[in-house]
Amino acid sequence: MMNKPFHVFAGLLAHPLALGGMALLTLNDLVFQRLAPSWLTGKLSDFAWFLFAPYLLAALIALILPRRLRNEKVAGGLAFGLALAGFTAVKTIPVVHQSVLHAAVSSGLTLKLVFDPGDLAAALSGSMLSLLIWLKPRLTPIRTSRASLAIMAVSAVLIAADMTMPNPGISCLEAGDGFLKAADWASIYVSSDGGLSWQESELFRGQMCAQANGSGQPIPVTGAEELRYTPGQTVERSSDGGRTWQVIHPFKPLAEADREYYLLRSSAANNYLGDTPLAALKDPQTGNVVFAMGHEGVLVYTAVGEWRWASVGPYAFERGLTFKRLFNLLASHLLVGLLLAGLAFGSLSLPFRQVWWKWLLLIPVGLLWLILAFSMPSSFQTGYAIAAYGLIPCALLTGLLLVFVLNEGVNRYTQVLPWMGLWGVACGAAYLLGPLLWSLGILAKFNTASLLGLALAVVLLIWGFTHARQTARASHPSES
Repeated sequence: MMNKPFHVFAGLLAHPLALGGMALLTLNDLVFQRLAPSWLTGKLSDFAWFLFAPYLLAALIALILPRRLRNEKVAGGLAFGLALAGFTAVKTIPVVHQSVLHAAVSSGLTLKLVFDPGDLAAALSGSMLSLLIWLKPRLTPIRTSRASLAIMAVSAVLIAADMTMPNPGISCLEAGDGFLKAADWASIYVSSDGGLSWQESELFRGQMCAQANGSGQPIPVTGAEELRYTPGQTVERSSDGGRTWQVIHPFKPLAEADREYYLLRSSAANNYLGDTPLAALKDPQTGNVVFAMGHEGVLVYTAVGEWRWASVGPYAFERGLTFKRLFNLLASHLLVGLLLAGLAFGSLSLPFRQVWWKWLLLIPVGLLWLILAFSMPSSFQTGYAIAAYGLIPCALLTGLLLVFVLNEGVNRYTQVLPWMGLWGVACGAAYLLGPLLWSLGILAKFNTASLLGLALAVVLLIWGFTHARQTARASHPSES
């Protein structure tokens, strides 16, 4: 017997309004909240979420309802009622809000749940629109297509991704009971030596603390009225009660490669990097001033005037040239360079015999390679390595191209193929020079580095192509 409510709500997920909600949620999470986080971006997520989430919940409810209750009104009513009631409870009842957060932390999850009753307005607006679409009279019944089922799966993934709270690293500090506490969004660490060493605390696990508001204005250091800091800029000291201030420490901004490395280091989709420090306080026991530096751990200004970096759990200061850093930054680009070597080898070998359908293989392979080469860093910076999935079709097409080339070349052009292979490897290495200079900090922007590497590879490819044609004419005049 057909489950009619399931087919109705799965079909509604393909409605333009629901698809628009998914698109808005994705754009808001990946772009707006990262470029200009504000109260508006938070409300946009709640509004977009309710444009499609009730349909997904209703479809799932229809699958588990007993047959005698399995109808469209029951499934839809339960879905909208549960979604709004649950959202309202989490946003307006402190006990429920804290219980959900603690349960998530205990399960190893970090949720993006802010206690804000004002979010109800956005949720109600979105749910009213989706409710009107559902209740709108339909001349023909909605049928589930394969596309609707695929959209259903995508909507579930988007909801799960949106619930993940951005993790800025060590973002808040507290002092008391003879030690310091530092916390990210899921764990709390304690120090008894003024912030120079830290251990994760089981006693305070799950307790959240407030993050300082980075408004671009100087913020006083807690417990040290003579010090203030401006996130992303400087630490200042005053010796005359705040009338004048002197810079005692400038904060060096993260280069693009630094940001990329810190995001890649923990391989988490919810990592976020903003201007640091995110908080600062003076330890009443040792006199050290501790600055919360996000994914770089903490920076300690000791009582004797020394500046020292200290790691906190997985968060640590790691700038400069190290093998680990280079490997993390260049691992994916090594694969892209290898694909370029195969593409170059294939294109150099094809002129031996003009077959148009073999040449057509170069077009999708080349386009895929360009997408990979120029989108890989940006995809990691947003937390989602979507471009990495392009490696699979690009590798398959490159392999198919090489099969055609080698099948014909092994028996006919064995003397020239090794030279072609070396030239292809040289083209791949020329491209990798750009990402290498970027990872070393010599080039500031990855797009500039990619263009440089691509230009060098193209020059080598043209040079090799010309030489290959000359060799082909000399060795096989009738096939050139």
